[in-house]
Amino acid sequence: MRILIAEDDQVLADGLLRALRNSGAAVDHVTDGDQADAALMANSEFDLLIWIWDYPKCTGWRCSNGCVRGDQPCKC
Repeated sequence: MRILIAEDDQVLADGLLRALRNSGAAVDHVTDGDQADAALMANSEFDLLIWIWDYPKCTGWRCSNGCVRGDQPCKC
């Protein structure tokens, strides 16, 4: 399973990364909405996206809508 975590709280991200990697998942981590957007555009093989809803640069809502509309090559 390939997972993208978009989380700017490093303590929370570290806990998620550790738990998911220990379970055998391949996990990528970004810290803001623009990075999440770029990661989604660069890699359409994510099985799961975990992100905070309200980024200063790109909201989770905008990224989610991009996936649903097909603006971003992710599976929703």
